[in-house]
Amino acid sequence: MSACADPATILIVESDVMLGQVLSRALAREGITLVHAVNAAQALALAQRHSPRLVLLDCHMRDANPL
Repeated sequence: MSACADPATILIVESDVMLGQVLSRALAREGITLVHAVNAAQALALAQRHSPRLVLLDCHMRDANPL
């Protein structure tokens, strides 16, 4: 993660679109900047572009390679 990460940016990586929207709405009410990815490739691209401070990760994504 970049040292210049925005302290109020969270990347939500959730393949369930409805759950991602619920999480996004709940956190946005708190004034947090959010970006939402629905797959691993999109998550990597958004992480590089936005340098989020925190990532909420869907651990059961089918398209991601295990570490």
